[in-house]
Amino acid sequence: MTSTARLRLSLPLALLLAAAAAPPARAADAAAPTYAVLSLVGDQFTIVGRQMSTGSHLERNSQMPIAVDDAAFDAVATTAAESAVKRALPGAPTLRVSIRDPRLFALQERLFTDSVESKAMREALHDVLVKSGATYLVAIVKRRDQARFALRDGRIGSGTIAGLGFYVDDATRTVRQDTGERSQGFIAPYAYVTVALLEVASMKVVGSKSASESSVVTPADSKTAVVAWDALSAEAKVRVLDNVISRAVGAAASDLLAR
Repeated sequence: MTSTARLRLSLPLALLLAAAAAPPARAADAAAPTYAVLSLVGDQFTIVGRQMSTGSHLERNSQMPIAVDDAAFDAVATTAAESAVKRALPGAPTLRVSIRDPRLFALQERLFTDSVESKAMREALHDVLVKSGATYLVAIVKRRDQARFALRDGRIGSGTIAGLGFYVDDATRTVRQDTGERSQGFIAPYAYVTVALLEVASMKVVGSKSASESSVVTPADSKTAVVAWDALSAEAKVRVLDNVISRAVGAAASDLLAR
């Protein structure tokens, strides 16, 4: 068993803490607040298919969650949050928390409220953060809200979405603003997140801000696509999703820390 594997097994929540690329704090700076950054949004993304409904207020969209085995999306989110900390608080030490424990992903915002179901997780997370020297925790979690995407003539979308994913509409007719080319449907990579600031000593929430970002791509934006899903290649889907994650987390974290 490698030393890394032993370390993972030794921590109750499978947490790894890594110092950000900042110079070690001098003795005079020992009392300076240290910010740990944790993302709980990257365990999965959802493919949401718009389904038309008539005469009903029930949500009819299809939801297909896709599990993500690595921490790539969480790394994008934590990088955006760390950048916001450095802009708002120049010189503040930061720590990155890397986590793949499904119990914490399942708890999300409930982790920040002391309850029977969250007690053990909160205590374990608190102990690890205290040992790391963190003063505050910047936590990125999923938020749920109405699906709304910007088109030339306003906003469109139905039902609710949360976290990360792709909203696929195969029915709406769209027109490219630059060429006037018409097509049917669109795909919208989205990131709906909340960034919360917690005081580590008490695990109390000091404040939180939410943000949602998305991009709309139509078949007309691609030379070969016929249906909305194919308007982006697999590589482009990842790249655009990374972009909306970074924008959403950056906006929420900057707003939260500008106080």
